[in-house]
Amino acid sequence: MGQAKAGGVKYVKKVNFKHLLIIAVVLVAALSFNKLTHFTGKFTGEVADDDRAVSKNAAVWAGAGQETVLPNTGIPVYVPQTDSLVFDSEATKQPLNLGNPAENEYPMSLTLRVQENDIYSSGILEPGRGVEVVETHTIFQPDTYPAVMVYTFYHLDGFRLKVMDSVEVPVAVQASGSGERYQSGQALHNS
Repeated sequence: MGQAKAGGVKYVKKVNFKHLLIIAVVLVAALSFNKLTHFTGKFTGEVADDDRAVSKNAAVWAGAGQETVLPNTGIPVYVPQTDSLVFDSEATKQPLNLGNPAENEYPMSLTLRVQENDIYSSGILEPGRGVEVVETHTIFQPDTYPAVMVYTFYHLDGFRLKVMDSVEVPVAVQASGSGERYQSGQALHNS
Protein backbone atom coordinates (compact mmCIF):
# COMPACT_ATOMS: atom_id res chain seq x y z
CA MET A 1 0.00 0.00 0.00
CA GLY A 2 1.28 3.40 -0.84
CA GLN A 3 0.93 6.38 1.48
CA ALA A 4 1.17 10.08 0.75
CA LYS A 5 0.90 13.13 3.00
CA ALA A 6 -0.64 16.34 1.79
CA GLY A 7 -1.27 19.16 4.22
CA GLY A 8 -1.40 16.93 7.24
CA VAL A 9 -3.91 14.56 5.58
CA LYS A 10 -2.82 11.01 5.10
CA TYR A 11 -4.01 9.33 1.88
CA VAL A 12 -3.94 5.56 1.62
CA LYS A 13 -4.16 3.97 -1.82
CA LYS A 14 -6.14 0.77 -1.57
CA VAL A 15 -4.97 -2.28 -3.50
CA ASN A 16 -7.68 -3.60 -5.78
CA PHE A 17 -7.69 -7.34 -5.09
CA LYS A 18 -9.93 -7.96 -8.08
CA HIS A 19 -7.21 -6.66 -10.42
CA LEU A 20 -4.54 -8.72 -8.64
CA LEU A 21 -6.70 -11.82 -8.95
CA ILE A 22 -7.18 -11.28 -12.68
CA ILE A 23 -3.42 -10.77 -13.16
CA ALA A 24 -2.69 -13.95 -11.17
CA VAL A 25 -5.17 -15.99 -13.22
CA VAL A 26 -3.69 -14.71 -16.49
CA LEU A 27 -0.15 -15.58 -15.34
CA VAL A 28 -1.16 -19.07 -14.20
CA ALA A 29 -3.01 -19.69 -17.49
CA ALA A 30 -0.02 -18.51 -19.54
CA LEU A 31 2.40 -20.71 -17.61
CA SER A 32 0.06 -23.72 -17.83
CA PHE A 33 -0.38 -23.25 -21.60
CA ASN A 34 3.40 -23.03 -22.01
CA LYS A 35 3.91 -26.29 -20.07
CA LEU A 36 1.07 -28.01 -21.94
CA THR A 37 2.44 -27.14 -25.34
CA HIS A 38 5.93 -28.28 -24.36
CA PHE A 39 4.60 -31.47 -22.72
CA THR A 40 2.60 -32.54 -25.79
CA GLY A 41 5.25 -31.39 -28.23
CA LYS A 42 2.94 -28.99 -30.04
CA PHE A 43 4.52 -25.78 -31.22
CA THR A 44 8.01 -27.03 -30.38
CA GLY A 45 8.97 -29.01 -33.48
CA GLU A 46 8.55 -32.34 -31.73
CA VAL A 47 5.31 -33.51 -33.37
CA ALA A 48 4.67 -33.58 -37.10
CA ASP A 49 1.51 -33.02 -39.09
CA ASP A 50 1.29 -36.82 -39.63
CA ASP A 51 1.15 -37.21 -35.80
CA ARG A 52 4.59 -38.81 -35.51
CA ALA A 53 6.73 -37.54 -32.68
CA VAL A 54 10.48 -37.04 -32.54
CA SER A 55 11.99 -40.20 -31.06
CA LYS A 56 13.66 -39.12 -27.81
CA ASN A 57 15.23 -42.52 -27.14
CA ALA A 58 16.71 -43.12 -30.60
CA ALA A 59 20.17 -44.66 -30.60
CA VAL A 60 23.21 -42.99 -32.08
CA TRP A 61 23.49 -44.32 -35.63
CA ALA A 62 26.66 -44.06 -37.70
CA GLY A 63 25.71 -46.28 -40.64
CA ALA A 64 26.51 -45.48 -44.25
CA GLY A 65 24.14 -43.32 -46.27
CA GLN A 66 23.52 -43.18 -49.99
CA GLU A 67 22.41 -40.03 -51.74
CA THR A 68 19.03 -39.91 -53.43
CA VAL A 69 16.58 -37.22 -54.50
CA LEU A 70 13.11 -36.75 -53.09
CA PRO A 71 10.74 -37.42 -56.02
CA ASN A 72 8.28 -34.53 -55.56
CA THR A 73 10.60 -31.80 -54.32
CA GLY A 74 13.89 -32.66 -56.03
CA ILE A 75 15.77 -32.09 -52.76
CA PRO A 76 18.86 -34.28 -52.34
CA VAL A 77 18.86 -36.39 -49.14
CA TYR A 78 20.63 -39.44 -47.76
CA VAL A 79 18.99 -42.77 -46.91
CA PRO A 80 20.55 -45.80 -45.21
CA GLN A 81 22.66 -47.86 -47.57
CA THR A 82 21.05 -51.30 -47.45
CA ASP A 83 19.43 -53.66 -49.88
CA SER A 84 18.56 -56.52 -47.54
CA LEU A 85 17.51 -57.24 -43.97
CA VAL A 86 18.07 -60.56 -42.19
CA PHE A 87 15.31 -61.57 -39.75
CA ASP A 88 14.79 -64.53 -37.42
CA SER A 89 11.64 -66.37 -38.53
CA GLU A 90 10.95 -67.42 -34.94
CA ALA A 91 10.90 -63.94 -33.34
CA THR A 92 8.88 -60.74 -33.53
CA LYS A 93 11.79 -58.52 -32.42
CA GLN A 94 14.12 -58.05 -35.35
CA PRO A 95 17.50 -56.34 -35.85
CA LEU A 96 16.79 -53.41 -38.16
CA ASN A 97 19.88 -51.25 -37.51
CA LEU A 98 18.79 -48.37 -39.72
CA GLY A 99 18.71 -44.65 -39.15
CA ASN A 100 18.94 -41.12 -40.45
CA PRO A 101 22.40 -40.61 -41.97
CA ALA A 102 24.36 -37.82 -40.29
CA GLU A 103 24.82 -36.11 -43.68
CA ASN A 104 21.14 -35.16 -43.75
CA GLU A 105 19.97 -31.77 -42.63
CA TYR A 106 16.37 -32.96 -42.25
CA PRO A 107 14.72 -35.26 -39.70
CA MET A 108 13.26 -38.46 -41.12
CA SER A 109 11.10 -41.43 -40.19
CA LEU A 110 11.21 -44.90 -41.66
CA THR A 111 8.59 -47.55 -42.38
CA LEU A 112 9.20 -51.16 -43.38
CA ARG A 113 6.49 -52.38 -45.74
CA VAL A 114 6.32 -56.12 -46.56
CA GLN A 115 3.60 -57.40 -48.91
CA GLU A 116 1.66 -54.12 -48.60
CA ASN A 117 1.72 -54.38 -44.77
CA ASP A 118 3.51 -51.73 -42.72
CA ILE A 119 5.17 -53.98 -40.16
CA TYR A 120 7.29 -51.31 -38.49
CA SER A 121 7.21 -47.50 -38.35
CA SER A 122 9.69 -45.42 -36.39
CA GLY A 123 9.27 -42.10 -34.73
CA ILE A 124 11.00 -39.10 -36.28
CA LEU A 125 14.77 -39.55 -36.24
CA GLU A 126 17.16 -36.62 -36.09
CA PRO A 127 20.28 -36.87 -38.32
CA GLY A 128 22.72 -39.36 -36.79
CA ARG A 129 19.98 -41.20 -34.87
CA GLY A 130 18.44 -44.59 -35.59
CA VAL A 131 16.79 -47.78 -34.42
CA GLU A 132 18.49 -51.07 -33.64
CA VAL A 133 16.10 -53.87 -32.63
CA VAL A 134 12.42 -53.28 -33.41
CA GLU A 135 9.13 -55.02 -32.65
CA THR A 136 7.37 -56.11 -35.86
CA HIS A 137 4.53 -58.16 -34.29
CA THR A 138 5.02 -60.52 -37.25
CA ILE A 139 6.28 -64.09 -37.52
CA PHE A 140 7.79 -64.85 -40.93
CA GLN A 141 7.78 -68.15 -42.74
CA PRO A 142 11.42 -68.84 -43.65
CA ASP A 143 11.80 -67.31 -47.10
CA THR A 144 12.92 -64.15 -48.89
CA TYR A 145 10.34 -61.37 -49.16
CA PRO A 146 10.35 -58.33 -51.44
CA ALA A 147 9.89 -55.27 -49.26
CA VAL A 148 10.12 -51.50 -49.34
CA MET A 149 11.68 -49.06 -46.90
CA VAL A 150 9.74 -45.80 -46.94
CA TYR A 151 11.80 -42.84 -45.74
CA THR A 152 9.73 -39.74 -44.95
CA PHE A 153 11.50 -36.41 -44.52
CA TYR A 154 10.27 -33.42 -42.51
CA HIS A 155 10.97 -29.70 -42.31
CA LEU A 156 10.16 -27.23 -39.57
CA ASP A 157 7.39 -24.89 -40.69
CA GLY A 158 7.07 -22.33 -37.94
CA PHE A 159 6.60 -24.36 -34.78
CA ARG A 160 5.51 -27.71 -36.25
CA LEU A 161 7.28 -30.35 -38.32
CA LYS A 162 5.63 -30.94 -41.68
CA VAL A 163 6.03 -33.81 -44.11
CA MET A 164 8.27 -32.67 -46.93
CA ASP A 165 8.37 -35.80 -49.10
CA SER A 166 8.96 -39.58 -49.03
CA VAL A 167 11.20 -41.89 -50.97
CA GLU A 168 10.74 -45.66 -51.31
CA VAL A 169 13.75 -47.98 -51.52
CA PRO A 170 13.30 -51.68 -52.36
CA VAL A 171 14.90 -54.16 -49.94
CA ALA A 172 14.77 -57.93 -49.50
CA VAL A 173 13.80 -59.40 -46.13
CA GLN A 174 15.50 -62.74 -45.62
CA ALA A 175 13.77 -64.70 -42.86
CA SER A 176 15.63 -67.78 -41.68
CA GLY A 177 14.98 -70.26 -38.90
CA SER A 178 13.15 -73.50 -38.20
CA GLY A 179 9.72 -72.19 -39.30
CA GLU A 180 7.92 -73.74 -36.32
CA ARG A 181 6.20 -70.51 -35.22
CA TYR A 182 5.10 -69.19 -38.61
CA GLN A 183 1.74 -70.96 -38.38
CA SER A 184 0.70 -68.83 -35.38
CA GLY A 185 -1.68 -66.70 -37.42
CA GLN A 186 0.67 -63.72 -37.59
CA ALA A 187 2.71 -65.23 -40.40
CA LEU A 188 3.44 -63.61 -43.71
CA HIS A 189 3.36 -66.20 -46.48
CA ASN A 190 5.34 -65.38 -49.58
CA SER A 191 3.09 -65.89 -52.56
